[in-house]
Amino acid sequence: MVKKTTSIFLWSIVTFALLHFYKVYLLDGYHSQLYFNLATDCLLIVFICILSVERASRLLQWIQSIIAILIISYDLLDTFVYLAIQNRLTFNNFIGNIEYINVFFYFFTLKMVIILLAVISIPIILRHRKITLPFAPSATNILSFEILFVLVIASYMTNSNSSIYSSGGALDLSTNSFTASSVTPDTLNLLNSDFSALVSRIQAYFDGKNWSNIPKNEAEKPNIIIVLSESLSMVDSKYAGGLFDRLPMIDKLQQEGLVFKHTVSNGKITPHGLAAFILGIQTTKTGGYSGMVEQFTPAKFSGNNIVSYAKNAGYNTIMISPGQPISFYQMIDWFKQVGFDTIYNIDSEIFSMAPRFTWNAPSDQAMFDAALKMLPHLKKPYFLVIETVSLHQPYILPDVKYRLGDNDLLNLINYVDGTTHGFYEALKKQNFYNDGIFLIFGDHRRFEPLEQAEIDDGGYAVWHERIVCSIVGKGIAPLSVYNAPFSLVDMNTLLHYIVNGQPVNEDTILQASLSSQLKMDSPFNISLVDDDHGTYLIRSEKTAPLYISIFGKIPFDKIPSTSYSDAVTYLIENNQQMMTKISHANSTGTASW
Repeated sequence: MVKKTTSIFLWSIVTFALLHFYKVYLLDGYHSQLYFNLATDCLLIVFICILSVERASRLLQWIQSIIAILIISYDLLDTFVYLAIQNRLTFNNFIGNIEYINVFFYFFTLKMVIILLAVISIPIILRHRKITLPFAPSATNILSFEILFVLVIASYMTNSNSSIYSSGGALDLSTNSFTASSVTPDTLNLLNSDFSALVSRIQAYFDGKNWSNIPKNEAEKPNIIIVLSESLSMVDSKYAGGLFDRLPMIDKLQQEGLVFKHTVSNGKITPHGLAAFILGIQTTKTGGYSGMVEQFTPAKFSGNNIVSYAKNAGYNTIMISPGQPISFYQMIDWFKQVGFDTIYNIDSEIFSMAPRFTWNAPSDQAMFDAALKMLPHLKKPYFLVIETVSLHQPYILPDVKYRLGDNDLLNLINYVDGTTHGFYEALKKQNFYNDGIFLIFGDHRRFEPLEQAEIDDGGYAVWHERIVCSIVGKGIAPLSVYNAPFSLVDMNTLLHYIVNGQPVNEDTILQASLSSQLKMDSPFNISLVDDDHGTYLIRSEKTAPLYISIFGKIPFDKIPSTSYSDAVTYLIENNQQMMTKISHANSTGTASW
């Protein structure tokens, strides 16, 4: 007898739908090539429905269930990766990071545990629940595949549409990024023919030829302290132009000097911030969580190395870093190759008695205390970098007096606010600012999805990788503001001027900006959005933000402004520089691409 109804299990449909739409909610405002549109959402749900049809064959039923579990597992892992690092679980991303999978456990949070328990418990609760359709299985199959066919066409058409982004009107130029790994020969030929003078200036910049033009003022070389503050996001600084008033003490600090209101970290993780401000290179796709020596080989990118430049200028160079931990990114080896005279890491004697918190590292306060003790004994002039870690997931509060409530993130922001300002004030007591310059900037935006207020205020086009950045000290007027685009690559350039004894003022910053060094008309900044597809966000004060991929053919005729054409040329040449240098390192066996 032919069966006239079709039974469909609910566990896979309900689990997938709830998880998938939660992920879509998280991705709201995140403009990447893998953003699921409505057609794709419906396509996936219909496919899950087909896999949920009850079959007479137990083997076929098991195969369907396993496929459904794999799809749900991907969505779960994709959600976890995005919650942890605001990136997507793509094939390239997975392959590039599988060797470092143990790192992920540092990012695991209570929210992830709750989601995991929900994904496990819903199928158990609904394992016997079904709905019945008044169609024979054969008719259900035909109808399902017809719907599937229509949705595949609709999904393809919407995903292939290179329309204007809703955020800022930026052009989507990365539709060919899936199959390409770099720009095409045609694009490189176009650069050499139409942008030859700019390409030449960019090459001179990478070779470090610009620094010989900086006037030298030996009598005015300041002591320099840099705090590279973990996840210090501009959105939390009301004074810097952020939406939230969560850093009142750091804002008080910033008011005593110069604040950069439009600064971005060029990349998305700590190594990107370090490479940008120390080596002066735009971070690009270089292997996920592989070591910094492999990604940003100091010997291969020596032209703008500010540490070696400061050493040659007579500076005593010191790094205080937790290492995050020693095995993560191999930072300590990188610091040695960069050229720091002295390196204090997680295992140094100065931290032997310090309690351990995030990533088993000493707290920010412990690193500040160590710096204060050593400063009176340091050979001058000195160039001291302190890389903090406390505001990293998982959020572990080192001092309960900074607890505001049950929100771990807000507690840690309050801790960083208080301890950083305390360090700044302690430097005053040591008369540091009589002949010293204090710089504080974030390494990247924190690893949290944009808050609703950020999404409502323009989303990623406005707030992606915006960081706190300020300079206080000798000769810097209080309440100074720099409103043009700025990045950590620009900071590398500015530090070359500071090391040579030049004053920090608007004229110097304009001279030192990358756009000025490359003789471009408009300041710009560039932040990495999606390293898996080489997608970047370029901002200028005069033009709407532009998302662009450096993979495939670059349609220069669609780029909306001359300043962005120049910036894209710089971005491509930077990528070629990175590929050439890394490839050269490959041949010697000292690094890998």
